Amino acid sequence: MIICSKEPPPKQLITSIRRGFRGNNESTNQRLRSRICENKNRKITKICSPQKFNPTKVKAYTVLCTYVLYIDHVIQESVRMLRMCILAVFDIDSLPPTTVQVRGAPAIAMVGALSIAVELGHEDNTFETVRDLRDFVERKFEYLKTARATAVNLGRAKTEVLSFFDEQVQSVHSVAALKVAVIGHIGDMLTKDRQDNENIGRHGAAAILKSFDGGSVSPANGGQSDGLGDNEGDSGSDGGGDGGGDGVVQRKISVLTHCNTGSLATAGYGTALGVIRRLHELGRLKMAYCTETRPYNQGARLTAYELVAEGIPGTLITDSMAAAAMKSKAIGAVIVGADRVVKNGDVANKIGTLQLAVAAAYFKVPFCVAAPTTSFDLATESGGDIVIEERPEHELVAVNGMRVAAPGIGTWNPAFDVTPGELVTGGIITENGIVMPKEVANLKL
Repeated sequence: MIICSKEPPPKQLITSIRRGFRGNNESTNQRLRSRICENKNRKITKICSPQKFNPTKVKAYTVLCTYVLYIDHVIQESVRMLRMCILAVFDIDSLPPTTVQVRGAPAIAMVGALSIAVELGHEDNTFETVRDLRDFVERKFEYLKTARATAVNLGRAKTEVLSFFDEQVQSVHSVAALKVAVIGHIGDMLTKDRQDNENIGRHGAAAILKSFDGGSVSPANGGQSDGLGDNEGDSGSDGGGDGGGDGVVQRKISVLTHCNTGSLATAGYGTALGVIRRLHELGRLKMAYCTETRPYNQGARLTAYELVAEGIPGTLITDSMAAAAMKSKAIGAVIVGADRVVKNGDVANKIGTLQLAVAAAYFKVPFCVAAPTTSFDLATESGGDIVIEERPEHELVAVNGMRVAAPGIGTWNPAFDVTPGELVTGGIITENGIVMPKEVANLKL
């Protein structure tokens, strides 16, 4: 169930967030936590948008939906992290329409779906027939998909919601009841997304440690099992703890990651960063190296922040240091996320992923991709068929709004690149287990 205030985020809450962000004192933090919990405990399930809601403005979507998205797991996540996320959305009045406000393929899908739940709950949106309601949902999803061409999760969310709608319409004939059912299902999708991330972390840590400790990664059987037992994440068979069965202290592993794939890119916990988080929970992580991820610096701004906030040992490096780190820092695995995994096992991800895969292949470091099955696109044959989004010039030539590149220089700024499946040597870590690239085409999704 989605829990939200009847009103948009209170002005007093925003003011508290802003004040706490600037002063960051304990008393402000406590007041902020109390106010957030007060809103959460109202248990009002009707989702409404602001009175002057404009359905053509994604800004209005993201304001309320980001509030809903993070309010439910504020107790588990850092209040400071929540404050940063909300500010990132509320301070967008003067920004150009091409500015990224919600990023991370899973988060884009969830905020998109939640935004439609917001509109469905708006009392001004009434529908005479079931067909009108379905057309409305489909049209809004199609509009939101234009915001990010490369990531596939939003398209999968559309398919899931419309499939649920078509199932419900067989037994539910009231338009009002269908609206409630769709809103509830979108809330369930949010819960499942976090659960899937936790499973990715569990399966990924198990597989990486098995390989690191001298075993071999066991691919999933059709994506349903990683061959490591049903309870490996809890029983210790995933390499958990500091000591082995014979009392020998187990080695700790250093890993390298790219971009941001944690709580700030998903509904919670994270994909690739979720695997790193799980390694840390097991006491088996020595160091997590994160690239700054130029030109948008998601690694420096977000991943580094999450590592520090969670107390996970981390080291920030520039993108150009990655190969040197693999050579000099005993990197045991490279773990990245994915915006899309296609039928032949090729992976589209943040620009810079391909060069990491090439370097990892040279140094014989396992290269792993962590992605929920919602990131799989079996309708696309190969990476060459993926539309790669290109970002504005200013993101490349300026830092914090100050131009650093020579005026007049040309730019090429793709947001993603495609890594061939044969370079994904450590497999694709899903919520169901490990899938090798050559097995993707046979998955039943």
